[in-house]
Amino acid sequence: MNPFAVAIVLVLLVIAGMTLFRKSHTRQEEKKPSAISSGASALSPEDAKLYEDGLHPGEDGQALMYTLSVCRHCVSLKNWLIQHDIPFHEIYVDRYQGAERKALVEKLRSYNPRGSFPTLVLPGGEKALVGFREAELKKAFEV
Repeated sequence: MNPFAVAIVLVLLVIAGMTLFRKSHTRQEEKKPSAISSGASALSPEDAKLYEDGLHPGEDGQALMYTLSVCRHCVSLKNWLIQHDIPFHEIYVDRYQGAERKALVEKLRSYNPRGSFPTLVLPGGEKALVGFREAELKKAFEV
């Protein structure tokens, strides 16, 4: 057999083997459970607590603000709440990733279908205020 033909056959075998390895490896990665589904979490204890609060906003009797780290309206709302001594939890949605972020965004959208920030869920978890609207805040917190 021609040495050139042997080289081509060897190259094709190597390529086929690499393709099979990649497909096998990809299937194994897909089977790995996520941190949430396995019960394990890569979150710090503080972030894990905030995450749980984010899934059950207002249930502990405090307001919960869904926020982003780069949102100027979020900063205004936070400052207003602090200025008026209103206790609240603050959850930075953009600090979470993967399934955790998706779950938080789904919960946020149950209160605010547009998914905009800030969204403040009032104590009790039945109503939310969207954006920084001082008149609505004064009315909701009777300030």
